[in-house]
Amino acid sequence: MKKLCLLAFSAFLTICLQAQLKTTKVCPDLYVDILDGKVNGLYSNSTIGEIKGKLPCFSSTVDDTATSKCGGNVFYKDKDIYFYTGRDYVEIREKFKGKLSLPLLGAARTGLFKMLGLPKIKDVKWDAFQTQYGTLILYYNAAGKVNKIQFSINQPTLFNSANNWFPLFRVIHQGSASGRQRNFYSLAANGFFVLTIFLFNHKKYML
Repeated sequence: MKKLCLLAFSAFLTICLQAQLKTTKVCPDLYVDILDGKVNGLYSNSTIGEIKGKLPCFSSTVDDTATSKCGGNVFYKDKDIYFYTGRDYVEIREKFKGKLSLPLLGAARTGLFKMLGLPKIKDVKWDAFQTQYGTLILYYNAAGKVNKIQFSINQPTLFNSANNWFPLFRVIHQGSASGRQRNFYSLAANGFFVLTIFLFNHKKYML
């Protein structure tokens, strides 16, 4: 009887311990291909499922739904990299834990021409570069060094705040948008970007 009770107690304890144990989700080392617009093979327009499947160690996520005002996202705060799936762009901040194909974070603004050429749009605090996949935007701190990177298959619109112009990737789809819908939104965003470049270079029309 004692043996039976002991076995039953052991089985119960094992079940409880298994219920309490949680496996730690581990990501592979992060590698960002700046010129190709990829993070470990993921593009800026990859779906939430694709991102979470390849990089399961996310810190938070919001689904692409009609109620998500800012669109969906998958964040990796401990690695300082953020996927904005509703806006189709990736943001990398200055504490990024990973490897960049080009050493941009902390790089001096004056030394970027050798790596990226001339920017498409140049402002006091940021530069936007045209790439083969879309747009690369670099932000600078007070010392003129890169402290944030954004890249997207889409083109940003320009947003005026307190007489300062900022690039903004708008929410272009919510919910389970089809590939055809995403392509349409991308083309529309790119066309609008061409128009804003023209207006930005002719500011007298923007009064």
